[in-house]
Amino acid sequence: MMKFIFLIIGMFLLSCQKETNPISSDNVNEKFPMKIGLNWEYTVTDSTYFYNFADSIVVKNGIMKIGIINSTLLDDGRKALSWQYWFNNKIVDTSYVIFSDDTLYFYKDKKCETINAMFLFPLQINKEWELDSCNKYRVIKQDTSHFSFGTINDIFIVEHEFICESEAGLTETYYLNSSIGIVKYTFNYQNIHYGIKQRKTWNLESFNFSQ
Repeated sequence: MMKFIFLIIGMFLLSCQKETNPISSDNVNEKFPMKIGLNWEYTVTDSTYFYNFADSIVVKNGIMKIGIINSTLLDDGRKALSWQYWFNNKIVDTSYVIFSDDTLYFYKDKKCETINAMFLFPLQINKEWELDSCNKYRVIKQDTSHFSFGTINDIFIVEHEFICESEAGLTETYYLNSSIGIVKYTFNYQNIHYGIKQRKTWNLESFNFSQ
């Protein structure tokens, strides 16, 4: 069961492959925002509960800010954009993002040993793909959502499931708009063996694409 603990921080393993057409650092992809200087701000609710302990729920609320800060080289020579994450004004993570052919990869590190998320474009309802045999993605619907700053149309809702553990499970849901990016995200994880349940929700509050 210990091999499953990495799921708590949403990491999945996959080897890198060489690409003949690397991303440019000033690229703006029409399918997803990809340019240095873009930034987003989300309200976050993060709760963790241990089944076997009364009153054990831990809730962390705050603001997650994400910014595309620069371009960098991955260890295999490809160019990627560095996405930096601040939670309550503290740097908590960095992703290395690349568009390869029609696939958008969020790598955990420059070694490309870990993928946080993978999206296959164009997004269409009922479209399915796999990161590996345990990690499956599906576009479940297209919708409109209301936010504090207004209404966003043409949101594709993509569900990711980890399916290879009988006593544990992970479901992530990404709400994607081609012009804005990720407008909402939910994370639901439970491990019966360790008695853990974790839920996270990100809701977009603002975004700034001015250069």
